[in-house]
Amino acid sequence: ICNLSFCCKSLCALVGSEEIWLAQCELVKVLPLSEILQWRTGISSYKALCRFLVEVMKPLVGIWVHQSPELGNVVYVMPGYLSVVGCRIIPQKFGPLGIQEGRVMWSPVFEIICGFDGSNKFFLHGRDGEDSCLYPGFVTGIEKTCNVLHLEVEPRREKSLCSENEIEREEASRNVSFSELTLSDKKKLLELVTSHVGLHDGPQPLTGRLFPTPKDDERMLSERRTMLLKMHKFGGNWKHKNLEEEELCYNTMQVDIERIWKTLANDNKDMDSDDDDRESRTENLQSFLSAGDTFGLSLKASYTEISSYIGWPIMNLNHFSLYKLPIKNQVDSQEYTGLCELQSTKRKSFSQVFRSGIKHILRRSS
Repeated sequence: ICNLSFCCKSLCALVGSEEIWLAQCELVKVLPLSEILQWRTGISSYKALCRFLVEVMKPLVGIWVHQSPELGNVVYVMPGYLSVVGCRIIPQKFGPLGIQEGRVMWSPVFEIICGFDGSNKFFLHGRDGEDSCLYPGFVTGIEKTCNVLHLEVEPRREKSLCSENEIEREEASRNVSFSELTLSDKKKLLELVTSHVGLHDGPQPLTGRLFPTPKDDERMLSERRTMLLKMHKFGGNWKHKNLEEEELCYNTMQVDIERIWKTLANDNKDMDSDDDDRESRTENLQSFLSAGDTFGLSLKASYTEISSYIGWPIMNLNHFSLYKLPIKNQVDSQEYTGLCELQSTKRKSFSQVFRSGIKHILRRSS
C-alpha cells in the first residue's frame, strides 16, 4: 500500500487508514483480535502498533535458552500488556495434569515496553539485595529471523557535544565491539553499568502485574506502563515528571566509567596471562571505552548459524546471550515434551500450548 501510494495519489488516504492497519496487525498473527483492540487504547494508531508487532514481538516471541537449559535456564518470551516479556521458568515438579494442575513458578528476565508512537523501551529485571530492581537500556537492533539475543554495554555520544555526522563516523570507525572483549571485562562492565542505572520499583513491586488478569482493569495496566515509560525517560526523578515534558533523557552512564574501570584494572595485575595478552586486552578495553562518553545496557537480537547437539543449540559461553529454540511444524504422530508434557499437544504446537497454559495459571493465581 505504501509503495502503491507513490504511484497513485488516490491511495494516499489508505496509508493512514485505521482499518487497513488493523487488518495488518491481525495478519502478523502474534495477538488475537481482542488484545489488538485493547492495546490500541494505549498507542497513537494501529500503524504504530503494527510497527511494534512486526519489529519487536514477532521475532522475539518463543522459547530461549542459556547454558545448561536442562537445569532451568529456559526463558519464555510472550506478550504482556503493550509489551514483550521474557520470563525464566523456575525448575519445579508437576503432577499428572502438567502445568494445568497448579501455579507455574517464574521470574521476569527482561521487558520491552511499546511507546505511544510504537517505539520500544528496554528494561532488564533483577534484584538488589531483597528488593526488585529495574535496569533501563536500549534496543539496538532486532533482526526478523533472529536466533541469538545479546545483553551488552553500549557506548554512546551525547548529541549536544557533537553532530550526528560525527557520531555516525565514530561508530563506523569503531574497531572494538563489546563482543570482542574478554569474558571477565564484559562481566565487570555489565556490573558497573547495572550498579549505576538500577531503579528500585518502590513499595508496590511492578513485577507483579506483567500480564493482564481478570482482576486487573485497563486503568491499572496503563498506570504501570506509564510508570515504566517515565522511569525510562527520567530515571530516578520519574515520580515528579510528566511524559509530555521535554527534558534531557536519563543518562544511563557517564564518562567517569573509565575512571572507575582504572580502579578495577588493578585487579587484573594478578591474572594468569603473559604481558602480550595483558597489553592486548588493555588496548581493546581502552578502544571500546573511547567510543562513547555515556554507557548503557543494550539488547541486540541477531541471526547466527548455530549447530545443535541432542536438541540444544551449541552456545558460545563467552557471551551473555540467549539462544532461540526452533519450533517445527507439529506432526500427528509426535508429541512435544520438555518443560511440561500435555496430552493436548497432538493438535497444537508446543509454543501455543505453553503460552495458553501460562496464561491460564496466571489468571488462576491472581
